Amino acid sequence: MTGSYKTEWNVVNDGNVGVNVLCAFQGKLREVREGALAAFADLLPFGGTGRAEFRECDGWVVCRLTELGPSTVMTTGGLEDEELVEAAMRLAATARTPSFDELARALPDGAIGERRFVYVGPFENGCLSWPHLQEVQLDWLGAVVIPRIEELNRQRVLAALPPAPAYDPAAILPHVYVIENQAEAKQGTCFHLAGVGLITCAHVLGDQNVLLSSVDGGADREHRLEVLHKDERLDLALLRAPSLVLGSGLARGRSDHAYPVDDGDPNG
Repeated sequence: MTGSYKTEWNVVNDGNVGVNVLCAFQGKLREVREGALAAFADLLPFGGTGRAEFRECDGWVVCRLTELGPSTVMTTGGLEDEELVEAAMRLAATARTPSFDELARALPDGAIGERRFVYVGPFENGCLSWPHLQEVQLDWLGAVVIPRIEELNRQRVLAALPPAPAYDPAAILPHVYVIENQAEAKQGTCFHLAGVGLITCAHVLGDQNVLLSSVDGGADREHRLEVLHKDERLDLALLRAPSLVLGSGLARGRSDHAYPVDDGDPNG
């Protein structure tokens, strides 16, 4: 920043300096909350009340704004943090209108955060530079607040996702078989559901269906399939392979623990 900003905003005639700065600060945030960041309005700070602490020092002002809870009242008072004031005055001696980056480097650790903002700028005849304050505020949003919002939103999205399915392929695959629709040269899969039988998708089946099973790791053996029941609307079919010796089968799951997935054989 340069020293071209004019101190044209009278914050004394309108009442308490700290309250005026806080109200203007929150007003600008309200514009952002209702505009560019409307989708994340609930994550933006200073949505409720705040506390403004103010110190004038030899033509300069140091103002600290802190977010308070929504059920509290706005408060104001003198800035008693001498370490913060001294650091701000050292910066003021080298920069007429300090940038946010300069403030972040010069002020003590923790002075600026997601819910705490510090402004340092010229104060002449009861006036501040509103354009300067706005620029520092917007830079604070970009450097501190928005990265935090992105992280909170990422956590919110992850929390809304269902848990990843946990299963043991080695326990499942022995009960899954390949079906071949020999009339249409099409393949799909079926599985053995304990106490029910062989289940597949109805669209896999044709006029000549066989089940393929491996014998001692060698060539596949064909087993003729019988269709016991088929529901085209539900796209489900119950099968039987008279020559196939089935194992224990897969235990039934619970529908409230089932989640849709995108992977799988497009033919069933």
